[in-house]
Amino acid sequence: MKALILKALAPLLNSRLRPFLLSWKTSLAGVGLLAASLAEATTALLSLADGADLDTETWARIAAQTVAGWGFLVGKDADRTADGEKV
Repeated sequence: MKALILKALAPLLNSRLRPFLLSWKTSLAGVGLLAASLAEATTALLSLADGADLDTETWARIAAQTVAGWGFLVGKDADRTADGEKV
């Protein structure tokens, strides 16, 4: 029964995991950027309790890290060369 379930789920898992497995370094960089932006946002919010002001530069950096991390995670170019041709 277990083999039948795995056989049925294999195409779905393969299609979902393949982009992440082909570009694992890019996915790891995306996760790292998202973790860094979450840590920095947490630090900025906790510093409000100490009476610190919100500065625009910090939130701009957090937004840039978040967008870059998300872009690395959803990038679908693992099957392309540097010239844009399909492998």
